[in-house]
Amino acid sequence: MRESFRQKNAPIPKYALISNIDSAKIEAAKIGYPNIIKPINMAGSRGVLRNDNVIELERNFREVCEITPPFGVKKSSLFLIEEYLERQEYSIESISFNGVVSIITITKKYVSNNGYFFELGHTLPANILLQQKIEIEKVVTQALFALGIYTQRQLER
Repeated sequence: MRESFRQKNAPIPKYALISNIDSAKIEAAKIGYPNIIKPINMAGSRGVLRNDNVIELERNFREVCEITPPFGVKKSSLFLIEEYLERQEYSIESISFNGVVSIITITKKYVSNNGYFFELGHTLPANILLQQKIEIEKVVTQALFALGIYTQRQLER
């Protein structure tokens, strides 16, 4: 997904795949602190940890390596390290049909601020300014097209 976004110029944070603590330290130095480490095959922010320095990165890398994926998902030896963006988090529900992306709703997410990212609550629909809504819709549409989530037939006409 990240590679598709990068190739299609969809906005994404700086990131790298890592497999061990040495690669984590090298990539963290390139990305900078704070950063986020996370498994590549989890959900619900499980295993997403913020690192403010190399000591936290070492501790959090050990912790994320110990997490077992749910529902019989195979454990991966790869992880993501990415730039930490201090912004409001939203969840977007959309539908794509005949080359048109329609945003169904935008949900404001509330997450813990203790270095873990547990979801604490939601506001649905999010109370946001029209300009924010337009920007979110633009980015979501760009992301879906980068992933090929639309009906090709309409776009070729």
